[in-house]
Amino acid sequence: MKNGLKKEDSGLIYGIAILLMIYHHLFAIPEKLGNADYFSILNTLLPPDTEQRLSWLFRLCVAFYAFVSGYGISTIVSKNSYEKRCSFSFIPTNYILACKQIFKLFKKYWLVFIIFLPIGVCFLDYSLIGPKTFIRSLFGLANDYNAEWWYIKQQMMMLLLFPLFDFLLCNIASLVNNCILKKYKYGKFIVLSIILFIGVFFVLFRNTPFFNHLILQLDNGIFVFTLIFFEGFLCSFFHLFEIGCNHNLFQKIKPVLAFLMLFSCCTIRYLRAYDATYCKYDAFITVPILYSLVTLFSYAPKAVVNFLRYLGKYSTYMWLTHTFFCYYYFSELITSVRVSIFMFLLTVALSLITAIILTELENALTKLFQKIIQTTKRTTT
Repeated sequence: MKNGLKKEDSGLIYGIAILLMIYHHLFAIPEKLGNADYFSILNTLLPPDTEQRLSWLFRLCVAFYAFVSGYGISTIVSKNSYEKRCSFSFIPTNYILACKQIFKLFKKYWLVFIIFLPIGVCFLDYSLIGPKTFIRSLFGLANDYNAEWWYIKQQMMMLLLFPLFDFLLCNIASLVNNCILKKYKYGKFIVLSIILFIGVFFVLFRNTPFFNHLILQLDNGIFVFTLIFFEGFLCSFFHLFEIGCNHNLFQKIKPVLAFLMLFSCCTIRYLRAYDATYCKYDAFITVPILYSLVTLFSYAPKAVVNFLRYLGKYSTYMWLTHTFFCYYYFSELITSVRVSIFMFLLTVALSLITAIILTELENALTKLFQKIIQTTKRTTT
């Protein structure tokens, strides 16, 4: 990570995230599997609620997706100079980028939508809810057909907010640099003092209505994951992942520090979680957890890392389809194996196979549309 998170690291994180997500959706809420009876090795060797509580911890998968999205969009836009990004006229350019990213997601979403919805309606008695809901679902504004598609709307919102955030951040950074860092000898000390003052302010006024309202928002997934998206953006903007990577002392103890950070953050999250939607501490622990995971996996066998990156390549389609297997269409098939680890592996396998097929279909359709467009252009000229 000397040069920050690379594309391979993002693929690794997506691969980890999709495994956590499938585990989370399988075991976090037993009612969604019809309270199916199955054997769990974890619940046999450890307290009987271990598997469920572990699945609550694995809701961190959503935070992983949000962080990498923010980091990635910041990396793309960083190819432009700060001077350009400080200009109000550059905001439309960023909105074009945001719309391209949204369309990239919707190409996959619509393909899953037009294939899986008719299958349910025609063969599995999956009822339509009405034209208004259908249109809203088609554009990601509702998730009545698949509750786990709620993140489509979340992703759209975060991407549409990023151009304004980038504009404000670049202007603030430019202001601080020109008015404090360059102007004063002890500019860095002044900036740190301001940050410390803000921290002290929040501590002193922690019992005010504003602060209490802010704390309540940490239970709100929409707020938390948006915050984590912008944490990813900030980590890329300020190159925070690179800090300490070139220090000789840090290099020697890096794996130990990474393990301790990962263990402590996950332990706190595991012990504090009280239901499947818990995300109160995710905004504080996502960055150290991801930094630790990428660091530790740099020492892992290549085969393991390559497999996770392979899953990461197909993670979007796996996310969009896996609950059709474990909840909506084929839950009886998943629960029929009666052992939790096999249920998990079967869901991963079915989702991966489906994702590979859908990716090939998407590529074929893309090539077909490109040929049609080229043929149309030749005809008109």
